Amino acid sequence: MSDTPKTDAFEALVNRPMNWWDFARELERENAELRERLHIADAEIDMWASRCASAIWLLPETVTGGQLRDAQDKFHRMLHAARKEAQP
Repeated sequence: MSDTPKTDAFEALVNRPMNWWDFARELERENAELRERLHIADAEIDMWASRCASAIWLLPETVTGGQLRDAQDKFHRMLHAARKEAQP
């Protein structure tokens, strides 16, 4: 399967009569839907980031600075991966 299905579909339609406005509207609707899904995913990620940041204050006093930095690094990697995955 191609990694550019919309371009492939466009290429297949170039030599045939088509209503280009409908094709453009379809792409615009799809783009709007993906942007909304990304907005929702970003809001969820921000909510969880806030909760995790608040939870840091609940850690026992025995946690060392190095352990906390490691946990923060891991959290930031997970956050970056989640945002990257959420992008269309």
